[in-house]
Formats: sequence, structure tokens, C-alpha cells
Amino acid sequence: MTESEIFDKFAQIVAKSLRFDASQIPPDILLTDLDAESLDLIEITMETETQFHIFLQDKSILDTAVQAFGPGVLEHDGYLTAEGKQLLLCRMPDADADTFVGQVAAKDFAELFSKSQHLGANAQGLAQYTPAECASCGGNIVPSMG
Repeated sequence: MTESEIFDKFAQIVAKSLRFDASQIPPDILLTDLDAESLDLIEITMETETQFHIFLQDKSILDTAVQAFGPGVLEHDGYLTAEGKQLLLCRMPDADADTFVGQVAAKDFAELFSKSQHLGANAQGLAQYTPAECASCGGNIVPSMG
């Protein structure tokens, strides 16, 4: 799928959930700017998992990285450290580097990840690396919640 096709597919998911015309959803908008509430975000997440055949964790990349690196390494007193900024820039090569200049509140980072273009691209990235069939038996692998 092309980047445009990925975004269009994700925009359709968002549009259906929020009752918008998909053409009214620009790539750089935050879902919260579309008045998405927590239940909407859950619905969008679940439908994204279904449509892209993936499983999205409840944790952000920063939360996951903090578990791996330990507290205080990537975030300190609510702000990203230099190491935290470097890791996130590596993981988000399309992000505007100016976003990470100066003090960056960890809570602001969460908003950056809720832009529709990042969510769609992340879903496609996960789908790309999710096997479709079992290497041992050749059976289909379908993501499930348990």
C-alpha cells in the first residue's frame, strides 16, 4: 500500500467512528481536534486493529521505552531528556525535528502521536511486520484480543 492509500484507509476508519466525511480529515490533525473522546479513540483503535490485522498496545512508545530503559533516562520530571528526544526522533523519522527543540513535555509528545498521519503509518508499519501465516504449519494467523 502507498502512504496515501494507508492514510485514506485510516481516514475512513476515523470518519466512520466520528461521523465525518473522510475527505475532511487532514493528515496533520489531532484526533482530539475532531472532538474524539476516549470511547471514540477505543473504537478507532479496535477498528484499526481489525482493518490492518494488527494489535495496538495500550501503552505509548514512550511508556514502553521507559520500561526498557528504566525511569529517569528518557523522561525526567515530566520532560523528555536528550536521550528521550533522540530515541523518539529515530522512531519517528517523519516528525518535525523542531518539535523536539528545547523542553518538551512528555504529555505534549502523546498529542504528537495522535495525529492521524502518524496513527495510520504506525498501523501499516505494524501490519508490514506481522506474519500472515504460521511458519510451522502454514495456517493463517489472525490477531485477536485473547
